[in-house]
Amino acid sequence: MPINFDDPKHLISHSREEIDDVERLARAYVASRKYTPMIHVDAETREKVFTIKIEGGPLPPKIANHVKDATGNLRDALDHAVYCATVGLRGGGAPKYTGFPFADSAKGIEGELDGPRLRDNAPEIRQLLIGFQPYKGGNDTLWALNQMRNPGTHRFIVPVGAIERVTNVTVSNGVIRNGGLRFDSRWLPATNEIEYMRVGGDSHLDCQVQASARIAFENIEAVAGKEVISTLRLMEDEVERVVGAIEAETRRIVGR
Repeated sequence: MPINFDDPKHLISHSREEIDDVERLARAYVASRKYTPMIHVDAETREKVFTIKIEGGPLPPKIANHVKDATGNLRDALDHAVYCATVGLRGGGAPKYTGFPFADSAKGIEGELDGPRLRDNAPEIRQLLIGFQPYKGGNDTLWALNQMRNPGTHRFIVPVGAIERVTNVTVSNGVIRNGGLRFDSRWLPATNEIEYMRVGGDSHLDCQVQASARIAFENIEAVAGKEVISTLRLMEDEVERVVGAIEAETRRIVGR
């Protein structure tokens, strides 16, 4: 029976298309943001408060949907690769209990491979799978992928959000009085502004400020705060590497 790894490769290819969609939507969202410099006076302290007012629509829900689909396909590609290897090494058949192992430790990986869930995995690729170190503190890229798609979390949508931030402040001229200058980043939800600087009320400053948005993961330990597109691309590359290594080892063992 010929060795065939088309299924996991198709899943990776589809995931790549989903990530492209995420990037397209994220770029459009970031480009749509409008940042307007503002100066207010604090009614209590009489300080001048420098802010950036943010205008633009909410983050498109489709971004989270595409992220979910992309990570799901990448995770499934790993399981399919093990299945394809097992079928190829057995010369056929339809094994029911195969899959890619994940755990929170190196010892846990061996426990997974010895357990009932993966009992049909081809023993010839056992050491290869262990060598991928798909556990926390080992290959954190693979472990993070599994955390995002872990069915035990009952998570239907991968949480992502926009992080707005001041990226550069340039003061070209001015006088600072009464309390000096304080840089402070604070979100003001009532007015949709970012506070970034305070000076004494009698101060005068000419300054230029720049701000930007980035799309990041939320509420998942393995990826919280990480930029979405670069993280997904890293996961895609790693899954492609792992699937390629499983296929190459399978072909080496059977001699073709």
